Amino acid sequence: IDVARVDLSPPAERAKYLASYAQVDLLLDTFPFSGGTTTCEALWMGVPTVTLAGRSMVGNQGKALMSCAGLAEWVADSEDDYVRQAIERARNLDDLSDMRGGLRQRVLASPLFDAQRFAVRSQKRDRLSIGALVDKDRAVAPRIQHRGNNIGLDRLEQVVGVVRELEV
Repeated sequence: IDVARVDLSPPAERAKYLASYAQVDLLLDTFPFSGGTTTCEALWMGVPTVTLAGRSMVGNQGKALMSCAGLAEWVADSEDDYVRQAIERARNLDDLSDMRGGLRQRVLASPLFDAQRFAVRSQKRDRLSIGALVDKDRAVAPRIQHRGNNIGLDRLEQVVGVVRELEV
């Protein structure tokens, strides 16, 4: 890759930062710790990301995000594969241009950007977690810490009751 095509940009205010994606052909994810928010923002702005599967939760964020967006083929399984993919993809500007043209719509239709699905699943998980806390033996868990405040189980039971009434 010609060094003239590589740009390392300094920090910028948010609107300018997002607008700068119009100048980017593809994003090379960092490793061993991938850029979770950066990857999501790049996808939102229509820029695909080459990422490397890692060995930890933080190292696998890129893999999880790209797979959830339906772009698992952009995940490298070794450093050699990462370099190979970056070079091959950077050489094919026509394919990158075609992909960029429809990438936002593609990821909007994927589970990664499905806010309704995320909210429903989060609510169900939270209800299960709260319900498990309430169902514990009062002697074992008489008080719960929430944002620095002690919450008695009787108050937590009231909260769970309200949450259960709001179930969809």
